[in-house]
Amino acid sequence: MDFSQEIDTKLQPQLRRLILFFYVKPKESEEIKTLETYALSLRYDNGFTGNTLHQNSKCDITMLNLTDTEEIISSTIKMLNSCMILTKNLINVTPEIQASLKLLCYGYTPMSYMNAIGESAISNFRDITDECRCPKNPILKAPFHKIKLSMSYAEEQYRRYIDRVCCACKSLGGYGSTLRCRICKTLQHAICYNIYSSDCNNTNHICITCSDSNLNCTDTTLTIMLPKMREEVCVMRRVLAFMNTKDEISEKLVRTELDLSNRQFLEVYNTLSFNEVIHTSGNKDEEETNWIVNKVRCRETLQRYFLQRSEHLGEKRVTIRWPLPKEALVLK
Repeated sequence: MDFSQEIDTKLQPQLRRLILFFYVKPKESEEIKTLETYALSLRYDNGFTGNTLHQNSKCDITMLNLTDTEEIISSTIKMLNSCMILTKNLINVTPEIQASLKLLCYGYTPMSYMNAIGESAISNFRDITDECRCPKNPILKAPFHKIKLSMSYAEEQYRRYIDRVCCACKSLGGYGSTLRCRICKTLQHAICYNIYSSDCNNTNHICITCSDSNLNCTDTTLTIMLPKMREEVCVMRRVLAFMNTKDEISEKLVRTELDLSNRQFLEVYNTLSFNEVIHTSGNKDEEETNWIVNKVRCRETLQRYFLQRSEHLGEKRVTIRWPLPKEALVLK
């Protein structure tokens, strides 16, 4: 059955890069025995015919050449809905799929698409090898190219992506307990987001990048800061909480455990020295310098970095119970 439709207008330049394959599970089978393929070919060359792809597929491929991004999204969703009604498949055009179409239209990679719709996206990818004509495609290196989407590879890449730390402190180190943003699925340091108690419910955590007028960041104080100040506050929270567990520590350990850049380390050292949190020990000739930690000054300084927005315009300090629980500091 042919569900194809072709509109002979020009695509926007940013829509020329990707081909999206939807794999639909038939309603009458619990196991995936037959996969029906729906593909959206986003192309700018009108000479290319989408129906030449997947000659053995039950459904022909639809090529949409539209000028307006929202029109492309709308028409694609209508096309998918018509296919689903006629073939009686279970797939639904959810808001997540609509969001993924927007990502595709604006030129993001399939990895961004997977991240946008979460782990359920993995089930949409199966091992396939299809030969197709893709002229002038920046992603594909040759006019004829075999596209292989491996589920195991996609899952590995997705896991690697969501397990990386993407925090306001700009540090990739995973020291300390972490939170997972429920929007972008990436990890953030709990201590950076004012989470220092092991019994805090962080299932609804939202990172600063995903927060907006409708979605409040876990730590609302971060939203009123400029990016530079936000980074400094988060770095100092991590450093001071880490140093509160030590009596003496080496500079090298601070750098490596907290994954600080040279600039961040210099700023941390100046702040700690100014607040009399540390004083150095050992000879200057020694390769490694140790810091002696003043626990009282460390706690007083850390107290200033944990603020909560009051109902008024001002801010109020949070009373922190000492010592901090191990869960807030131990690597997980």
